[in-house]
Amino acid sequence: MPKRLLVLADIYPPHFAPRAFSLVRYWVNEGWEVAVATEEIVQWNATGHGKIFEGMEDPCPTYRIPLRRRYDRWESLGEVLFSLKEKHFFRAVESFIDCTRIDLIVSFSYRTFPHGTAALLARKYHIPVVMDSRDIIEQYPRYEFLPTLRGGGSWIKRSLLALLRRRYIKQRNACFQWADRLVTVSPWHQQVLQRASQGVPVSLFYNGYDRTLFFAKRGLKNPRFTITFTGRLLTLTRSNPTPLFQALNSPELCPILSEGLLEVAWYVDAHSRKLLEEVLRSYPPEILALQRIRNMIPFRQVPDLLHQSAMVLLLASPEEEEGAHGIVSTKIFEALAVEKPVLMVMSDEAIGESLLQTARSGCPAHSIPEIIDYICRCYEQWKSLGHTETVDPNREYIATFARDEVARHYTAMLEEVLHPCQNIE
Repeated sequence: MPKRLLVLADIYPPHFAPRAFSLVRYWVNEGWEVAVATEEIVQWNATGHGKIFEGMEDPCPTYRIPLRRRYDRWESLGEVLFSLKEKHFFRAVESFIDCTRIDLIVSFSYRTFPHGTAALLARKYHIPVVMDSRDIIEQYPRYEFLPTLRGGGSWIKRSLLALLRRRYIKQRNACFQWADRLVTVSPWHQQVLQRASQGVPVSLFYNGYDRTLFFAKRGLKNPRFTITFTGRLLTLTRSNPTPLFQALNSPELCPILSEGLLEVAWYVDAHSRKLLEEVLRSYPPEILALQRIRNMIPFRQVPDLLHQSAMVLLLASPEEEEGAHGIVSTKIFEALAVEKPVLMVMSDEAIGESLLQTARSGCPAHSIPEIIDYICRCYEQWKSLGHTETVDPNREYIATFARDEVARHYTAMLEEVLHPCQNIE
């Protein structure tokens, strides 16, 4: 008899959700009966990915449920204080789906929602639950866990943000008592959640890449030396392009820039564009002229974009006590898969650096001179070959991050949750 799985997702195609979508597709292909319930996002703010998954065909019954009317602070306050969105979602899921037939629930969350709904369903119907937290409050700088707010400001603002931060963490941890297994995306996240899990085991599965889309096309000629960034800059504390601009403005790179063949292409949202333009104001017109700031593109166009690039840019920052921690972007795995040189500005001095070094696929830069040197070396390769490529990638290691491989191990974990007695020797 096929396993009957209910997936609850905070976001899902047409919005950004590669992790959830790839797993759902895998489970359907494995013969599982899967139903997905998610929020229908009617109004998408400027800090979001938008509909980059538009046009994707649902592999299983999918219920997109509108949960907000006004998209204002009062609705947000109701969610923080009274979990109104969770309760609304819970009632809607019950009306669409016969929960008495469900064998297992998997909930995917950025912060807390919809773990609360999963907990309510688990308690009422006695269904085992796996809660997947791809991002957590603790990973961000202390006052920068909301994409629409920056850190600093008055002590009143900081105090309110500190209270909100504690509230979100408390809500999330309360949900964990109803989970049979927790899942997250980096070793750092795993350690934090294990301390918060009240004894619930925490499994680690990286976000990975889709190998049907992201693969090497070695020898493909590139007419320009394009450094490409795709994604979002939530805050300058975490994603600061300043070191790159400083390197481009250095005398050492003047000979390269004078050839007029280098450009930096940014595929970003409106919020990121604003941050970039703010930083670029302090640089001369020559540096501004190198930038190509464009809108985010549908995910299926990203592989070709990377193939046409000479270098893939990642923005990070060294992990500090009050800074960001454990963030491993999907972009790093996609860059590894296409076997293009990867420049991380600056090195996180943690898991990101370790991934690049083990994959033998890029430069986690610690200084401006390192950025300059890496651009010069890659530019020399491009001038010689007409393209760039990773010289000796660790393909066996990179393949472990393919999403079908990740999904295989993830599914084995779900089998353990469904049949715990079979794993007792």
